[in-house]
Amino acid sequence: MMFSSECFSSVLKMLIFAMCCERYKQNIMKYLCVFLLFLLSLELFSQVTYQDLKKFNSESVFKEEFTNNTQHWNIKEDYPIYSTLEKGNLKLTTFDQLAFCTRRILFDVKDNFQIEAAIKFLTGDSNSCFGLSFGGDNTKYISKRNYFGIAPGPGKAEVGVYKYEPELLADKTGIAKIKMDGYNLLTIRKIKNNLYYFVNEELVLTTKALKFDGNAIGFYCSPGLSVLIDYINIFLVAAYS
Repeated sequence: MMFSSECFSSVLKMLIFAMCCERYKQNIMKYLCVFLLFLLSLELFSQVTYQDLKKFNSESVFKEEFTNNTQHWNIKEDYPIYSTLEKGNLKLTTFDQLAFCTRRILFDVKDNFQIEAAIKFLTGDSNSCFGLSFGGDNTKYISKRNYFGIAPGPGKAEVGVYKYEPELLADKTGIAKIKMDGYNLLTIRKIKNNLYYFVNEELVLTTKALKFDGNAIGFYCSPGLSVLIDYINIFLVAAYS
C-alpha cells in the first residue's frame, strides 16, 4: 500500500496552515498526529496476514522436497552434527553445539521475497529453538547468519543474528499455534524494508529488514535437538501497491 501524492499534499498543507495560524495550531497539530498514525497503521496492517500473498503475483525461485540431494545440501554424518536424507525429509541432529545446514540460493535479496519451510520437532529439549537460517555466506569460515526459530515447549518464536554467539532481536512466547507434534510451517516474508515472521500462517513477529552477508539459506537447531524438514520454498513477491 502506498499513499497518494494528493494525500501527502493535503497533510503538508495542513501542517503549513498549523504553523502559520497560532490560534488553531494546537488543535490542528493534535488531529494531524492522529491522522498520521492512522496512515501508518494502514501501511502496517495491509501486510500482516499470511493470505495477503495470494493478492499479488509471486514467482517461485527455489523448491526442495528432499527426495534426493541433487541440489547439494551439506549432508554429513560427523559427530556432533548429523544431516541426513530420510524418506523424503532432511533430518538435522546435533549433540553439543548449534548446527546449521544451508546452501547458496541465488536471488536478489533486495527484492520482496518469501521463504517458507515445514519443520517438525523430534527429540531433545522442547524449550530450545530450531528453524530457518538466512542471509549467511557459505564461502566464509565465519559469517553472520540471521535466524527465525521456534521452541514448542513454551510456544516461543525468536529472531536474531548469529556470528560468534546468538544475538536476540525479537521474541514472543505463549503462541498457541506452535505444535509439539507434527510439522510447523515457518514463513519469512520481506516487503520493502520490513520482515514479517509467521508460524502456521499466523503473524508472530516483525523486524526491520536484516542485513544479508550472502545467499546461504537453510536450517538451524540448538544443541541436543533432532528435527525433520519436509520442504523449503522461496518466492519472489511483486511489490505491494
